Amino acid sequence: AQKGRLPRSVLADHPPTLADADAPVEVPEEGFVRDLDWSVRIGERWGVIGENGAGKSTLLRVFMGELEPLKGRARLGSNVVAGYFTQDARDLDPDMSPLDTMVYDMDLKPGEARDLLARFLITGDDVYRSIKTMSGGEKNKLSLAKLTHLNPNLLVLDEPTNHLDMASREALAEVLKGYKGTLVLISHDRWLLGQVTDHTLDVKRSGPITYPGGYVEYRAKGGPPKGKAAAPGPTPRKTPIVADKPAEPVMSPREVSKEISRMEKVVLETEGKIATEEAALKALENKLANLPPAGDVYALTLEYQALQKKLEESMSAWEEQSARLESLIAQRG
Repeated sequence: AQKGRLPRSVLADHPPTLADADAPVEVPEEGFVRDLDWSVRIGERWGVIGENGAGKSTLLRVFMGELEPLKGRARLGSNVVAGYFTQDARDLDPDMSPLDTMVYDMDLKPGEARDLLARFLITGDDVYRSIKTMSGGEKNKLSLAKLTHLNPNLLVLDEPTNHLDMASREALAEVLKGYKGTLVLISHDRWLLGQVTDHTLDVKRSGPITYPGGYVEYRAKGGPPKGKAAAPGPTPRKTPIVADKPAEPVMSPREVSKEISRMEKVVLETEGKIATEEAALKALENKLANLPPAGDVYALTLEYQALQKKLEESMSAWEEQSARLESLIAQRG
């Protein structure tokens, strides 16, 4: 397994929300987490990104005390009340309804429970349905509703938008924007990361990188500024110098609004394409991991490499489109 090093907290009055290790931490799973110098401080909103299998979820499970590190130690800071979302809906009673869950588990009045569920688009007769009949996305929304009602001062979310449609993603983004505590969000949902994070941890093969800015800014800059990489890595892709580009024609406010609408659709389409390609890549990874002795490893490896390249191209396109959209929004003011 790879090693991850976490800093010891020395700020007694205002400790990091996540801390610390006085020896290298080795997580009980293969991944890219090594030599990680990462403190999450009060009020920060971190997006954790990286390819599948990088060790992101395992790292947070170690932080949350669900897994013991093979070496070293990790702990939460003092006075931290953490809320932790995972994808297995393990905190839900399958025989209860969403309304009963909120009334009996969360001690809410029926009207309050309905209002909270409505924020996550669980309305009408759906509040009476048995949880065991609900889809994965609906269960996710119910778990998130429970978690945000508890209002912990640290919210840790592992892929909360899996199985959610766009309307539900937007509803979650609005809830997270109003959340006043510290946020750590693992997600492949680039739109959500751009909406609610202001710091980035990129778990890369060359070593984890911490960046004091949100996902869109991090990608637009092509990587971190000097001194922010926790381990040596390849030279970040340089952002083209704006002065070298042809000047864009000046647009009227109406033209800017129209172009924003168009680019929002383009970005969403590309995000959908990325999600599809990532799912295909994960399926192929599972296939390779469970390949029978007679399986064609070479052919599957070539397919995997081709799909990786395709995903990288889609990611590059998304970065350019997102930067363009951000520029238009700034122009509109």
